[in-house]
Amino acid sequence: MAAHYYENIDRLKDSVTVTELVNHYGFEVGRGNYIKCPFHGEKTASLKVWDDHFKCFGCGAHGDVIKFVQLYQHLDFKQAMEWINREFGLGLPFDERLDLAAMRAANKTRARIRSERTQAERIRAQRSMLNDLFAECDRIVIDHPVPDTIEAARARIMRDYYSYLIDNFNDKEGYPDGVL
Repeated sequence: MAAHYYENIDRLKDSVTVTELVNHYGFEVGRGNYIKCPFHGEKTASLKVWDDHFKCFGCGAHGDVIKFVQLYQHLDFKQAMEWINREFGLGLPFDERLDLAAMRAANKTRARIRSERTQAERIRAQRSMLNDLFAECDRIVIDHPVPDTIEAARARIMRDYYSYLIDNFNDKEGYPDGVL
């Protein structure tokens, strides 16, 4: 039995980025990832493209890869998914039937995936922040080989502390809220 549209939303979004889609349509992505918005007339680019979404600062249009196709081609949600599936050769199977139990299971799966993504983003942000803090303290220590100021003395202490935190960082759990 083929999967329902609802079960393939995340798979489709993970397979095609908005950047790939606008390139497929032939838009020139300019400096800062801006294109001229196809949803309203304009002379300068005001629609910013990220891999997972877009936002027009002129007309306010925003959304994901499916929403872009809906707006650009004047399609409904299912038609937009089918168009992306066909155009990019994803081969995702679609079916109209989905019972309540399958829908609940799909909702749980989507919620779990979102939670995992949020956790991974939090961990990446913590690691990045630790590395930035360590680099800043290291820069101050290098500029002041002898701690001749309070700032240099604090930087030495904090650099050692951040080094300890980096060495003991858990890539799966990160740090509990409030540690940093």
